Amino acid sequence: MVTEIQNESDIPLTGLALIDFHADWCGPCQMFAPVFAELEENFGDEIFFGSVDVQEKQKMAHSFGVIEVNPQVWTTKLSC
Repeated sequence: MVTEIQNESDIPLTGLALIDFHADWCGPCQMFAPVFAELEENFGDEIFFGSVDVQEKQKMAHSFGVIEVNPQVWTTKLSC
């Protein structure tokens, strides 16, 4: 299941993470959601899949450089 990210600490510090920035009113985002969920179903054991609602988490989206809403997926690989 794709994790709805409430704050940046929800994102794991190690490994690969795919983050979907979306809005409920965004048509292309809604079309992309099932694709993202299917990817999580197939690769969720290897990759962290997270979701950020940009309407609710505007500051977080901005901190990741998201300035417009269309299906955007960001990847990160962090190691400590």
